[in-house]
Amino acid sequence: MKSFWRFIFRRSLPSTALRQMDFAVLGLGDSSYAKFNFVAKKLHRRLLQLGGSALLPVCLGDDQHELGPDAAIDPWLQDLWEKVLGPHPVPLNLGLNPPGVPFAAGDVVLIQPENTASHVQQFCQALGLDPEQHFTLQPREPGVTCPAQLPQPCSMRRLVSQYLDIASVPRRSFFELLACLSPHELEREKLREFSSAQGQEELCEYCTRPRRA
Repeated sequence: MKSFWRFIFRRSLPSTALRQMDFAVLGLGDSSYAKFNFVAKKLHRRLLQLGGSALLPVCLGDDQHELGPDAAIDPWLQDLWEKVLGPHPVPLNLGLNPPGVPFAAGDVVLIQPENTASHVQQFCQALGLDPEQHFTLQPREPGVTCPAQLPQPCSMRRLVSQYLDIASVPRRSFFELLACLSPHELEREKLREFSSAQGQEELCEYCTRPRRA
Protein backbone atom coordinates (compact mmCIF):
# COMPACT_ATOMS: atom_id res chain seq x y z
CA MET A 1 0.00 0.00 0.00
CA LYS A 2 2.83 2.41 0.85
CA SER A 3 4.51 1.71 -2.49
CA PHE A 4 1.26 2.38 -4.34
CA TRP A 5 0.69 5.61 -2.41
CA ARG A 6 4.20 6.90 -3.14
CA PHE A 7 3.87 5.99 -6.80
CA ILE A 8 0.44 7.54 -7.35
CA PHE A 9 1.59 10.87 -5.92
CA ARG A 10 4.79 11.16 -7.93
CA ARG A 11 4.99 14.61 -9.47
CA SER A 12 6.43 13.18 -12.69
CA LEU A 13 3.19 11.36 -13.54
CA PRO A 14 1.40 13.13 -16.41
CA SER A 15 -2.21 14.25 -16.18
CA THR A 16 -3.13 11.59 -18.75
CA ALA A 17 -1.55 8.63 -16.92
CA LEU A 18 -4.94 7.07 -16.03
CA ARG A 19 -7.00 8.34 -18.94
CA GLN A 20 -8.14 4.80 -19.82
CA MET A 21 -9.10 3.82 -16.26
CA ASP A 22 -12.53 3.95 -14.62
CA PHE A 23 -12.49 3.91 -10.84
CA ALA A 24 -14.60 4.16 -7.70
CA VAL A 25 -13.33 4.96 -4.21
CA LEU A 26 -14.96 3.79 -0.98
CA GLY A 27 -13.66 5.15 2.30
CA LEU A 28 -14.30 3.97 5.85
CA GLY A 29 -13.92 6.51 8.63
CA ASP A 30 -15.25 8.18 11.74
CA SER A 31 -16.67 11.70 11.52
CA SER A 32 -15.61 12.41 15.11
CA TYR A 33 -12.07 12.82 13.77
CA ALA A 34 -10.97 16.09 12.18
CA LYS A 35 -9.62 14.42 9.05
CA PHE A 36 -12.69 12.30 8.37
CA ASN A 37 -12.01 9.94 5.45
CA PHE A 38 -9.02 12.06 4.47
CA VAL A 39 -7.28 9.24 2.60
CA ALA A 40 -10.32 8.36 0.47
CA LYS A 41 -10.90 12.00 -0.45
CA LYS A 42 -7.25 12.55 -1.32
CA LEU A 43 -7.05 9.38 -3.41
CA HIS A 44 -10.24 10.27 -5.29
CA ARG A 45 -8.89 13.74 -6.16
CA ARG A 46 -5.52 12.33 -7.24
CA LEU A 47 -7.06 9.74 -9.55
CA LEU A 48 -9.08 12.52 -11.18
CA GLN A 49 -5.93 14.63 -11.57
CA LEU A 50 -4.26 11.75 -13.42
CA GLY A 51 -7.09 11.53 -15.95
CA GLY A 52 -9.12 8.72 -14.40
CA SER A 53 -12.89 8.65 -14.86
CA ALA A 54 -14.92 8.35 -11.65
CA LEU A 55 -17.85 5.96 -11.95
CA LEU A 56 -19.41 7.50 -8.83
CA PRO A 57 -18.67 10.21 -6.26
CA VAL A 58 -16.41 9.02 -3.47
CA CYS A 59 -18.32 7.03 -0.82
CA LEU A 60 -17.59 8.14 2.76
CA GLY A 61 -18.67 5.48 5.22
CA ASP A 62 -19.14 6.94 8.70
CA ASP A 63 -18.89 4.78 11.80
CA GLN A 64 -20.67 7.52 13.78
CA HIS A 65 -23.85 7.26 11.71
CA GLU A 66 -26.73 5.63 13.60
CA LEU A 67 -26.79 2.89 10.95
CA GLY A 68 -23.01 2.67 10.78
CA PRO A 69 -21.01 2.91 7.56
CA ASP A 70 -23.58 0.73 5.78
CA ALA A 71 -25.88 3.75 5.59
CA ALA A 72 -23.60 5.19 2.91
CA ILE A 73 -22.15 1.97 1.53
CA ASP A 74 -25.34 0.06 0.67
CA PRO A 75 -26.87 2.62 -1.74
CA TRP A 76 -23.42 3.39 -3.15
CA LEU A 77 -22.79 -0.29 -3.91
CA GLN A 78 -26.16 -0.57 -5.62
CA ASP A 79 -25.29 2.36 -7.88
CA LEU A 80 -21.83 0.89 -8.50
CA TRP A 81 -23.17 -2.46 -9.69
CA GLU A 82 -25.58 -0.68 -12.02
CA LYS A 83 -22.67 1.26 -13.49
CA VAL A 84 -20.44 -1.80 -13.83
CA LEU A 85 -22.99 -4.34 -15.02
CA GLY A 86 -24.90 -1.97 -17.31
CA PRO A 87 -22.52 -2.24 -20.30
CA HIS A 88 -21.66 -5.90 -19.58
CA PRO A 89 -24.60 -7.61 -17.84
CA VAL A 90 -24.09 -11.02 -16.28
CA PRO A 91 -26.66 -13.59 -17.49
CA LEU A 92 -28.78 -14.94 -14.66
CA ASN A 93 -29.95 -18.15 -16.36
CA LEU A 94 -26.87 -20.34 -16.32
CA GLY A 95 -27.16 -23.95 -17.42
CA LEU A 96 -24.97 -26.98 -17.94
CA ASN A 97 -24.15 -27.97 -21.49
CA PRO A 98 -24.41 -30.84 -22.08
CA PRO A 99 -27.05 -31.50 -19.42
CA GLY A 100 -26.38 -34.26 -16.98
CA VAL A 101 -22.75 -33.36 -16.35
CA PRO A 102 -22.12 -34.41 -12.73
CA PHE A 103 -20.79 -31.83 -10.33
CA ALA A 104 -20.70 -31.32 -6.58
CA ALA A 105 -19.94 -28.54 -4.13
CA GLY A 106 -16.22 -27.83 -4.13
CA ASP A 107 -15.65 -28.87 -7.75
CA VAL A 108 -13.37 -26.57 -9.74
CA VAL A 109 -13.85 -25.52 -13.36
CA LEU A 110 -10.83 -24.36 -15.34
CA ILE A 111 -11.32 -22.16 -18.39
CA GLN A 112 -8.30 -21.90 -20.67
CA PRO A 113 -8.21 -18.65 -22.66
CA GLU A 114 -6.86 -18.49 -26.21
CA ASN A 115 -5.28 -15.74 -28.26
CA THR A 116 -7.29 -14.63 -31.27
CA ALA A 117 -6.45 -16.10 -34.66
CA SER A 118 -5.48 -12.67 -35.99
CA HIS A 119 -3.07 -12.08 -33.10
CA VAL A 120 -1.52 -15.51 -33.60
CA GLN A 121 -1.05 -14.82 -37.31
CA GLN A 122 0.53 -11.41 -36.64
CA PHE A 123 2.85 -12.92 -34.02
CA CYS A 124 4.03 -15.70 -36.34
CA GLN A 125 4.54 -13.31 -39.24
CA ALA A 126 6.56 -10.89 -37.10
CA LEU A 127 8.89 -13.68 -35.93
CA GLY A 128 8.99 -15.58 -39.22
CA LEU A 129 7.34 -18.69 -37.77
CA ASP A 130 5.35 -21.29 -39.67
CA PRO A 131 2.10 -21.81 -37.70
CA GLU A 132 1.73 -25.35 -39.07
CA GLN A 133 5.24 -26.47 -38.14
CA HIS A 134 5.39 -29.15 -35.44
CA PHE A 135 8.13 -29.42 -32.86
CA THR A 136 9.12 -31.54 -29.86
CA LEU A 137 10.26 -29.69 -26.76
CA GLN A 138 13.30 -31.11 -25.02
CA PRO A 139 15.09 -29.79 -21.90
CA ARG A 140 18.61 -28.46 -22.47
CA GLU A 141 19.77 -28.90 -18.89
CA PRO A 142 19.67 -31.98 -16.63
CA GLY A 143 17.00 -31.94 -13.95
CA VAL A 144 14.70 -29.64 -15.95
CA THR A 145 11.37 -31.10 -17.08
CA CYS A 146 9.09 -29.96 -19.87
CA PRO A 147 5.60 -28.63 -19.02
CA ALA A 148 3.34 -31.64 -18.60
CA GLN A 149 0.35 -29.88 -20.18
CA LEU A 150 2.18 -29.18 -23.45
CA PRO A 151 1.46 -31.91 -26.04
CA GLN A 152 4.42 -33.63 -27.67
CA PRO A 153 4.76 -32.99 -30.57
CA CYS A 154 3.01 -29.61 -30.68
CA SER A 155 2.23 -27.25 -33.55
CA MET A 156 3.49 -23.68 -33.46
CA ARG A 157 -0.09 -22.44 -33.88
CA ARG A 158 -1.27 -24.36 -30.82
CA LEU A 159 1.68 -23.18 -28.75
CA VAL A 160 1.08 -19.51 -29.57
CA SER A 161 -2.71 -19.62 -29.36
CA GLN A 162 -3.08 -21.61 -26.12
CA TYR A 163 0.15 -21.39 -24.12
CA LEU A 164 1.80 -18.00 -24.78
CA ASP A 165 0.38 -14.74 -23.40
CA ILE A 166 1.21 -12.63 -26.46
CA ALA A 167 -1.37 -9.89 -25.78
CA SER A 168 -0.17 -8.87 -22.32
CA VAL A 169 2.06 -5.89 -21.59
CA PRO A 170 5.62 -7.20 -21.08
CA ARG A 171 7.03 -6.86 -17.58
CA ARG A 172 10.45 -5.72 -16.52
CA SER A 173 11.73 -9.30 -16.27
CA PHE A 174 10.76 -9.88 -19.92
CA PHE A 175 13.28 -7.29 -21.12
CA GLU A 176 15.90 -8.64 -18.74
CA LEU A 177 15.53 -12.08 -20.33
CA LEU A 178 15.60 -10.70 -23.88
CA ALA A 179 18.85 -8.88 -23.10
CA CYS A 180 20.46 -12.28 -22.50
CA LEU A 181 19.19 -13.63 -25.83
CA SER A 182 19.73 -10.74 -28.23
CA PRO A 183 22.78 -11.04 -30.53
CA HIS A 184 22.97 -7.26 -31.13
CA GLU A 185 24.99 -5.11 -28.73
CA LEU A 186 22.91 -1.92 -29.14
CA GLU A 187 19.72 -3.90 -28.69
CA ARG A 188 21.09 -5.64 -25.59
CA GLU A 189 22.07 -2.27 -24.13
CA LYS A 190 18.57 -0.86 -24.62
CA LEU A 191 16.95 -3.99 -23.18
CA ARG A 192 19.19 -3.81 -20.11
CA GLU A 193 18.18 -0.18 -19.69
CA PHE A 194 14.49 -1.13 -19.78
CA SER A 195 15.09 -3.80 -17.12
CA SER A 196 17.08 -1.49 -14.83
CA ALA A 197 15.69 0.61 -11.99
CA GLN A 198 16.79 3.79 -13.78
CA GLY A 199 14.94 2.87 -16.98
CA GLN A 200 11.47 2.30 -15.50
CA GLU A 201 10.14 5.73 -16.42
CA GLU A 202 11.13 5.27 -20.06
CA LEU A 203 9.75 1.72 -20.05
CA CYS A 204 6.45 3.04 -18.73
CA GLU A 205 6.28 5.63 -21.53
CA TYR A 206 7.30 3.16 -24.24
CA CYS A 207 5.47 0.02 -23.21
CA THR A 208 3.26 0.09 -20.11
CA ARG A 209 1.23 3.25 -20.69
CA PRO A 210 0.34 2.57 -24.36
CA ARG A 211 -0.16 -1.13 -23.44
CA ARG A 212 2.27 -2.21 -26.13
CA ALA A 213 2.15 -6.02 -26.38
